[in-house]
Amino acid sequence: MDDFASTELFNLIALELQKQGYDVRPSPEFKGKISRTAKASLLNAALDDLGPSALLKIGSGIEDVHGKPMVSVLLNAISIPDVIERWQRLEVFFHGNHRVRTLNITEKTISVEHYSLNGNPPSKGEDLVIAGLLSALFMSVGAKKLCLHINNRAVLTDGDIHEDVLDLPSSNLWEYTWSHLDTKAYTNITACKDQNIAQRLASIMSSDIGRSWNLISAAQIMGISTRTMQRKLALCETSFQSILRAERVDRAAIMLLESQYSLLEVGYATGFSDQAHFSREFKLRFNMTPTEYSKLKL
Repeated sequence: MDDFASTELFNLIALELQKQGYDVRPSPEFKGKISRTAKASLLNAALDDLGPSALLKIGSGIEDVHGKPMVSVLLNAISIPDVIERWQRLEVFFHGNHRVRTLNITEKTISVEHYSLNGNPPSKGEDLVIAGLLSALFMSVGAKKLCLHINNRAVLTDGDIHEDVLDLPSSNLWEYTWSHLDTKAYTNITACKDQNIAQRLASIMSSDIGRSWNLISAAQIMGISTRTMQRKLALCETSFQSILRAERVDRAAIMLLESQYSLLEVGYATGFSDQAHFSREFKLRFNMTPTEYSKLKL
């Protein structure tokens, strides 16, 4: 099975290349996603015409598409490991044969490998785009003086390309370093104090529905112990998982009826681990699949 890039990420690539004077025109069969083969061909052509710096710069435009569901999930990350987890879930949703994994992480560094599941390695163009995107995402979670190293060479610092990248050899091993982290916090949660515990928890989950929520992280945000949360939820005749499933599926239902996003994009944006999980949970709640439900759209 071929893997795909999402509409949002393809549009980001196209937008940033067009800013650099490169005309990107998807093929007529482009219907909300582009095959990895077609994407690799596009990026390698851009690499030949514009050089490595053009592809490394693509990540710098990610804030320009903030507000789009999938990009918002990535930009809502609150830590370096959280960025990696959200990116890896994106790869799973789009059946990616190319994946990112952490080789080592410390307080001020992370080493990353961009590898293949099927023996067909990422192209140099794909490597450069993903390396640049991760740089932008790491900066979005507060990494200061972030520097990307490829083949032990510093090539990108705080989004600025170093001048000596023209002869940069291909590499799928990257190291990122930073001086310190200005950690994000959940400061925009609007749960009212007069809401009960279940309503407050639902509000918190809804504020970042694309997050991989767990009992511990939610309890920490609410400032209570996990045991206290479980006890209070039981008094409301509900549970952490029941609320999480309802919030995810209900948000997905709204997106399916009120937007033009694909099932893959809706499932990812609402925090499901993969497409099968999304379809299963959706059918349990609505007695129909997401595909069937989306056909109710007027």
